Amino acid sequence: MPKAPKAKLSDSRKPIHPNSRKAGNITRDKSHKARVDGSRQQKSLKKDTILDKYLWFQANMDETKDMFSKRELTELVLKYMKRFEEELEQIAIVNSIGCRANSKPQHASRIDSIKFSQDRENNEFISTGLEVPNLTKKGNVQLFKAWEGDMRFFDNIERIKISQRDADKLKKDS
Repeated sequence: MPKAPKAKLSDSRKPIHPNSRKAGNITRDKSHKARVDGSRQQKSLKKDTILDKYLWFQANMDETKDMFSKRELTELVLKYMKRFEEELEQIAIVNSIGCRANSKPQHASRIDSIKFSQDRENNEFISTGLEVPNLTKKGNVQLFKAWEGDMRFFDNIERIKISQRDADKLKKDS
């Protein structure tokens, strides 16, 4: 009686030696994919924060104006920098109620994320300047008002940096 043929293991089921070229290729491909995905996530997160900033400016700017002066734009930026103060006060009130002196404060993760955002924006504002939509040009203001928050048209909006020096000039003039 003839022998039954041996079942061949497919390439995918064979064990791979850890020092082989194939193992090196697989490792390199996986690390490349992880780097690319991490880079994409980082870019997406950065774009989301910029998008949120621009949507805030669009919601809080004076709709009746066709053009803003540098002074008015600086005031709007200072208002933007203080946008979390009311929320922090509400969280402080909630934490002060009851006997929470020794325990972890409620909404601690939200407080941490707000503090992180404020520190980052403050450092940017003091050093190079906070990048905001340029509302000092009439055409750009019209474009910004018509913008619906779509990232495809985000690059069409001209930007300007407002820094601490602009805020200091505002205080001197007052």
